[in-house]
Amino acid sequence: MAEAHALLGGLLARKRRLPEAAREYSQAVRLRPDFAWARLDLASILVAQGDRRGALQQLREAAKSSDPEVARLAAGALQWLGER
Repeated sequence: MAEAHALLGGLLARKRRLPEAAREYSQAVRLRPDFAWARLDLASILVAQGDRRGALQQLREAAKSSDPEVARLAAGALQWLGER
């Protein structure tokens, strides 16, 4: 269940257990490739871990979301990272 993995990812992120959080968010995205909120959260974790390339990939996908809030946040993050 993708939502459960995203929830666990959030809990782990709050505890600063970033590698584990990244794994949970990645699993959520694998299970539901259209889970744009999980992609945003995964991108945040990847940036914190210094994985700019991975974060950009997740943000580009999230920017395509049909959810206008997700698309706006992803576009803003891409711009902040100098990609747009």
